[in-house]
Amino acid sequence: MTAANLRTKIKAILDTLVTSGDLSLVLNRSFKVHPLADPNLTSFPAVILQPPSFESIELDTATNERTYTFDMVVIMKGDDITSIDQIESLAETISNAFDDDFTLGGVAEGGVSPAVSPIEQDEFNGAQLVTFVVTIKPRVCYTITS
Repeated sequence: MTAANLRTKIKAILDTLVTSGDLSLVLNRSFKVHPLADPNLTSFPAVILQPPSFESIELDTATNERTYTFDMVVIMKGDDITSIDQIESLAETISNAFDDDFTLGGVAEGGVSPAVSPIEQDEFNGAQLVTFVVTIKPRVCYTITS
């Protein structure tokens, strides 16, 4: 399993939240511009899926367990928020989507363990934004080939 395969599965789960109306937009991170300046960031709430980092531990002489860390930056427009409940509800909705498919359709044998960062308030180009990060850590087995 590669990072690209995992990202595709993660984006598919996030896209179901667009279909259900919980999110308006999901973008893969572009490194051409600052994430908040991405011209495709046109509606809120939005998620920007960051590329992963990963670490490995040796399970035996033929297998490593690789833990990927994917951060999903959630961006809400301050003017659209009427209570803290909206922010908490969205964080739980995103987390629940990964709890409900904790192996990403079987590609992350060790589960994903969602976690949510503290909520931040930002200003960008005059817009008041609320952001938080949902982090998942898919764990997969990697067969050593040499």
